[in-house]
Amino acid sequence: MSTVSKMGKPVTIAIDGLSDWRIVVEEGAIASETHAARELQHFLREICGAELPIVSDEQPLAEKELIVGDNRHLRELGIDLDTGRLGQDGFVLKTVGNRLVIAGGQPRGTLYGVYSLLEEELGCRWFTRTESLIPKRSSIQLPEINSERIPRIATRTALFMDTYDGDWAARNKINCWSPYPLEEKHGGKIAMSEHFVHTFYKLVPPEAYFEAHPEYFSLVDGTRRGSDAQLCLSHPDVFRIALEQLRRWMDEEPEAAIFGVSQNDCTGACECEQCRALDEEEESPIGSILTFVNRLAEAIEEEYPDKRIETLAYWYSRKPPKHLKPHRNVIIRLCSMECCFMHPLDQCEQNDSFVQDVVGWGKICDQVYIWDYLVDFKHYVMPYPNLRVIAPNIRFFTESNVSGIMAQGAHTSLKTEFAEMKSYLTARLLWNPELDPQTLIQEFATHYYGAAAESILAYIRLLEDRVDALVGYHAGCFDPPTDKYFSPELLDESERLLGHALRLADSPEIEERVRTVHMQVKYTRMMLLTEKLNQVRSDFFKEAEELGITRVTEWKPLEESKERLETGQEPF
Repeated sequence: MSTVSKMGKPVTIAIDGLSDWRIVVEEGAIASETHAARELQHFLREICGAELPIVSDEQPLAEKELIVGDNRHLRELGIDLDTGRLGQDGFVLKTVGNRLVIAGGQPRGTLYGVYSLLEEELGCRWFTRTESLIPKRSSIQLPEINSERIPRIATRTALFMDTYDGDWAARNKINCWSPYPLEEKHGGKIAMSEHFVHTFYKLVPPEAYFEAHPEYFSLVDGTRRGSDAQLCLSHPDVFRIALEQLRRWMDEEPEAAIFGVSQNDCTGACECEQCRALDEEEESPIGSILTFVNRLAEAIEEEYPDKRIETLAYWYSRKPPKHLKPHRNVIIRLCSMECCFMHPLDQCEQNDSFVQDVVGWGKICDQVYIWDYLVDFKHYVMPYPNLRVIAPNIRFFTESNVSGIMAQGAHTSLKTEFAEMKSYLTARLLWNPELDPQTLIQEFATHYYGAAAESILAYIRLLEDRVDALVGYHAGCFDPPTDKYFSPELLDESERLLGHALRLADSPEIEERVRTVHMQVKYTRMMLLTEKLNQVRSDFFKEAEELGITRVTEWKPLEESKERLETGQEPF
């Protein structure tokens, strides 16, 4: 992640709310570096009251400067910024005499350097879209710093609807995925094409080709199938049509960096003689997929040098190939959908095959991405005690040569099960996997739940201890609430702790947050009733609406889930 040293004489930037320092940025700097200078000015003013002027690097070099970005003053000091090494997000923080350099790669490195300085040296935190911690002090003194930060995880996403905010994402160094409104001032994002995942039928649509050319589609059990299956990846016309479509997509979305060429969300791989031979040679169904994807990648790399193709190692195709390696502009994304999420991935026997596949891909590919899951998609509001596995899982991925992680949470609803805490924790750890997760959780809870924090943390520990006590207990991302885990004793103790938290809430905002946590227990009790009592159901959905919970499951609006329960169906 970084090399850091702090030594020598500290520098004093402000005393008693006054400062004779200034912020220097390049004349005509890119938007994100101009924004970095303004953010530094803004938060220093918030912290100590001093208003540091922002000046152009066309002014002469002076003492007492915060030099933001690669500009003339930086070069006059003899500092050669290795932008190739720093990449898009890396940066250096360096004290040079009575000056401090904050400069990084473009487009986001310098901005991230500013946020890291504010975070690490001055204690700033950006917990949610609306909740921040900006410490107040009359004077600011910084140690001598000489550090370089290059993130081990190049693309970082914590996909919760509660965090769809450009400022929050940039300040917590989220840099990927379309729902985040990361503007030019934020350094933009690593943009995914709208044609991102499960794209085989988008590349070669059955409605356009199946009737005349069933041979373009999977042969399954002796029959060509134009639905709920895949493509015949060894057919030359399929390659030609897919390449033409891929080029159209790239022309239509010049800002997108990553395009999906990936299997549909089902089984049905082609069993024709040619496809089967490719799979058998590689001892994995990925054989025909990766052969096809590599050919496309080679065909477009010269014309579209800034584009990459992503394919899935998912479900039936997850096992790495025996001989093939991904082309240099190919991303392999593994999905952990079949795993247990109650225990660290590499410490749970349920996850052995997934762990082996991650390690295997990491040995043959430098662009391995992960699609991970932090929520129960069928039951957004149900307790899902996986906070403690987030850090060890991210560390396992980085140790296995993973360079991109998308952690998918409740992406279609607000105020679901600890969404704010999980998104903050995940974002911080994606940037720096070595951070202590318990410190991050404690900081968040103390600020977000105030006087009720310790009761909320005790409730979290209660749920986690229950997982430990149940020998052989595992849970995936689609599991229902069960009596095995949610015993009457567990729910009663949860009620006691959350009732105590509610009594300690000392503001309307804190009270609402505690009530939102309490909805986890109320939802679980409602779902475990043998007969869904009308009054219990009505009270739950009325309160959910009051609190701003928009869904209790990934796929259905709140009102539709209520109607489904009224007719004896599951809410999803």
